[in-house]
Amino acid sequence: MKILVVGSGHSQIHEVAVHVRWFDVPSSAGAGNALEMYYRRAIAFVEERIETPYYFLFSDFPAAAREKLDLPVDRVTCVSHNKGDEGAYADLWLMSRCKHFITANSTFSWWGAWLGGSGPRTVVTPDLHTSGKAAWGFPGLIPLGWVRI
Repeated sequence: MKILVVGSGHSQIHEVAVHVRWFDVPSSAGAGNALEMYYRRAIAFVEERIETPYYFLFSDFPAAAREKLDLPVDRVTCVSHNKGDEGAYADLWLMSRCKHFITANSTFSWWGAWLGGSGPRTVVTPDLHTSGKAAWGFPGLIPLGWVRI
């Protein structure tokens, strides 16, 4: 999924997989705002550190993710053609082809980031600590070098 911009100098664009998952966000406004704040901070982090990032947006509700996230209009592709569980493997494969990642608190995006990119790369993940059935943030989950925001 390497993209080259043809023009003066053939500059390379760096792929960033952004995984946004809404289905398990509690219905309270505070939880939704915290999720949006995480993505705003993660996008700002990527924009500061990666030259010419190009975002590939993966989400269970792509229209909502596109609307709520402040991604550069000219540097984002919403990957929404792989519908339901039947298309999940295709999204995971596409995510893994990216160099950099902004993950959700999701094992799906964790695997995309784990399998993807080689060499120097940026992986941003939520600095959440939850308990119960969908535990996130337990010791050893986030590899060294991944950035918690």
